[in-house]
Amino acid sequence: MNNTSVVVSVLLIVLVTIGLVVWGTGDQVKDGESMQATTTEKATSSTSERDSWIDSEFAGIKFSHPPEASVSTEAGRAKVQILGPNNEPNTEVTDGITGYLQAVEKEASGLADTAERVFADRSSTPQQVIASTSPATFAGKTGYSFRLQNMLGSETVYYVLPTEQSGLSLVANFTVSGPNSAEFIDQFETITKTAQLQNGAGAEAGNENDNRQPDDNQQADQSSKTAVQACRDAGGDWLSQYNECEGVRKVWCESRGGTYNSCASACRHDPDADFCTEQCVQVCSFQ
Repeated sequence: MNNTSVVVSVLLIVLVTIGLVVWGTGDQVKDGESMQATTTEKATSSTSERDSWIDSEFAGIKFSHPPEASVSTEAGRAKVQILGPNNEPNTEVTDGITGYLQAVEKEASGLADTAERVFADRSSTPQQVIASTSPATFAGKTGYSFRLQNMLGSETVYYVLPTEQSGLSLVANFTVSGPNSAEFIDQFETITKTAQLQNGAGAEAGNENDNRQPDDNQQADQSSKTAVQACRDAGGDWLSQYNECEGVRKVWCESRGGTYNSCASACRHDPDADFCTEQCVQVCSFQ
């Protein structure tokens, strides 16, 4: 082979190598553009999905939620339930989330004591304490969290969070199961971010701009309203004729100066009833 042939061969090799490099680089840029487009598409899809959410108000709390969520009021709380694709209709939730939002009275001593009170109230039932109260952040707010496990093994996570409404805190708790757990928790956290307390949420929160001193009748009326709302907030049923709150826990009752009976008769106010169920009724009585 002469020198000319060698030179031509070398040039051809160089040109082919450059072509391969350029072609490879072009594909990399193209792939990068494709990845960026995919990311943008996902972000757009997520925003569009969020825009389709619905505004609802339950238990004095206004919030947004996905259209497929089932929302209602249960025991003075706003209930949100979202089922995943693996959950069979009309069966126990095996894939999904059940969450609650509730406004509760804030202790004058601060949010930490409020969280301790909520923890003592919730853990007084037969549940295993997985983690007691500790500082935590949820839905963009810094508060306190604790975790409980019921007798069936389901774990419930609680968050006690500050609110903009004076004298009230927000309790957000959820139980989640199934393969889509992370997605459900993210959804409930976003729902909690949208929560706004409306008039009538939680206990009666007095008017800070009203400096008038109420008379005895007004004080008694206000005390009665507060007891009624506090009873309902705790998930109980208020019997105004007897100043009793049914279906609440001992720690809740005694912390409010009530007299607790863990096994009162369902017919205690109607002893002459022809039929009475043999069951214990948890009752907190106020004088």
